[in-house]
Amino acid sequence: MVTYNTMVCGYCSLRRVDEAVHLFQQMTQGQCKPNAITCSILIDAFCKEGKMDDAVLLFDQMLEKDPEPNVVTYSCLIDGYFKSENMESAFELYEEMLQSISPNIVSYSILIDGLCKRGLMKKAALAFHSAINRGLVPDVVAYGILIHGYCKVGRTAEAMALYGRMLISGIMPDAIIQRMIAKHLLEIQSHQNMSAQPDVL
Repeated sequence: MVTYNTMVCGYCSLRRVDEAVHLFQQMTQGQCKPNAITCSILIDAFCKEGKMDDAVLLFDQMLEKDPEPNVVTYSCLIDGYFKSENMESAFELYEEMLQSISPNIVSYSILIDGLCKRGLMKKAALAFHSAINRGLVPDVVAYGILIHGYCKVGRTAEAMALYGRMLISGIMPDAIIQRMIAKHLLEIQSHQNMSAQPDVL
């Protein structure tokens, strides 16, 4: 099984999805049946290729037969919906997942990212705190997504407060977050300097 999954993942990473599908079909007809990992890899590949119909079809087949979708499977498809601008389906699938599966920090990060990219910062912040209330520990990715969302809409105070909270939590910012904060602060300083210049008549 590990060998098959590695091969499917390899084909998908090389964007040779047709070959991955062919191998998947061979698995369904043989003794080594695809598991949730195999299906999740393929669903993720379909989503990245913009083949949402294929992703949904495979997901529906998992619901009807074995293997059952897991948190990774749901997360891949939710991410695909967000990236294809289908927010309604993304939220519906997220709510469906909550009925039987506990989301992990990756699931929440996908949700927060989808909300931030649409400027829905209040909902993004609620999702972030919901993850914490569930006992999950936000990682550098989750923090980075929300910080970037705040910077993008000009909410500097919230961005810096979250940055400080991340440091207090013992999570070191990566290079992306550091550049993001530095760029945002420089833009603010530049804007303030321009505003402070007297008008020349």
